[in-house]
Amino acid sequence: MTRTFDLKPFCLAYCGRFHLHKPWRLSDGRIAASNGWALVVVDRNRYDGPCSDGARAPDLAPILADIDRVTHWGPLPEPAICPKCGNTGEIKVDCEYCGGTGECESVCPLCGEEQHDCLQCDGEGGEISKCNCFVCCGSRKISRAIVTQLRLLGPVEFGTVTKKPSDHILVRFDGGVGAVCPIRPE
Repeated sequence: MTRTFDLKPFCLAYCGRFHLHKPWRLSDGRIAASNGWALVVVDRNRYDGPCSDGARAPDLAPILADIDRVTHWGPLPEPAICPKCGNTGEIKVDCEYCGGTGECESVCPLCGEEQHDCLQCDGEGGEISKCNCFVCCGSRKISRAIVTQLRLLGPVEFGTVTKKPSDHILVRFDGGVGAVCPIRPE
């Protein structure tokens, strides 16, 4: 039996780039999904969920053309668990207005009223911030969260075409290919 993939983790869950909110069908029948940082393209028989027609989808040809130019493929590293984010890529930080309590006990710095849920964090006590944990793939760095997602596809190999640390990293796995944007060098 052919394994199918869940592509939802590779879709963008928020923001105005609505064309990335769900997978889309390419002209050759393959299915693509991207969250803006990672792209995966799977064979048509490897995905059976909903997808769009791809009318507003990005042109993948320039990225995927490099797949055949990779001369060395290596296994995608298994990331250690990040103590800050657990490899989700997001960490909760205390809200600067309520100090993490979720409530304004004295005079609220935002509205001037007393005793209510914090308006900045909606009473949650914190806000989501990006974690900068990464895994090295050759000379490039990839977010641990993205590596963790890619590993859900099974054994994944990575390769590069150029030596520029800012150029994308190509990946391949049984049933598909993809590309990942590295963390930019500082």
